[in-house]
Amino acid sequence: AGGDASNIDAVTQVTFNNPNFVVDGNISGSGTLQINSHITGSGDIVLGDGDVILGKASAAIKFDPAGAGSGNGPLIQANSGLSTLMVDGDSTLSLQADENINLRVGGGSYRFSK
Repeated sequence: AGGDASNIDAVTQVTFNNPNFVVDGNISGSGTLQINSHITGSGDIVLGDGDVILGKASAAIKFDPAGAGSGNGPLIQANSGLSTLMVDGDSTLSLQADENINLRVGGGSYRFSK
């Protein structure tokens, strides 16, 4: 721990127990977080307003198989003010289940069984 730009100042809410870096509280940033493995947790993923689609703010989980922010790939997106959740499979959207897939639209229910 230290006080210059290449070190983290020591505080009581931060511990390092190799290989774990533990923060008791929140981590925030204004840039991009890059993870080369898995993200695991026990809480919610909460997305705020991000891109603007159709004039409405949206928050999305974007899958970018082409890499480098190509914008090509499927996404799951919620549009504020539209009460809409869009799942865009790009060229194909596949739903898979071992037994049944249930869809409810308005008052009607639809079941697809094997």
